[in-house]
Amino acid sequence: MGSVNQASQILSRRAFGRSLVGAVLARVCAAAERDQPGRLVWSAEPAAKLSLERRYRADAQVLLFGITLLRREDVGGGSVLWREYEAGGAARLLEFNGYSTPARAAGLNRVGFIREMARVAGSEMPECSYFGLMTASPE
Repeated sequence: MGSVNQASQILSRRAFGRSLVGAVLARVCAAAERDQPGRLVWSAEPAAKLSLERRYRADAQVLLFGITLLRREDVGGGSVLWREYEAGGAARLLEFNGYSTPARAAGLNRVGFIREMARVAGSEMPECSYFGLMTASPE
């Protein structure tokens, strides 16, 4: 009986109801998106006409009044990806990724990316999709 009381304190009926409504709405919206042909989706174009990728290394430095106090190389990295497709109009994908290495960056542990896909098809209205994520940390 104690575990039931603990579970009810963690998730109230109101919170459960909101979660349930959110899950149902997400399903309905996903089904509506799939039913519209010609919509921009992440996996819309299988073969890229142009694909470019560039990788970067991140270096860090601590400045005080423009004077370098500390410098460390290779504390993280990142990449940028650019792809162009030619199916049903000009479509472009732009993606940025970045990360830090905690052992080299004084404990800073971050990972993040952002992705954008855009398409212009003749006289139609331009269409664009975005998605991004970055880890949270207390600093």
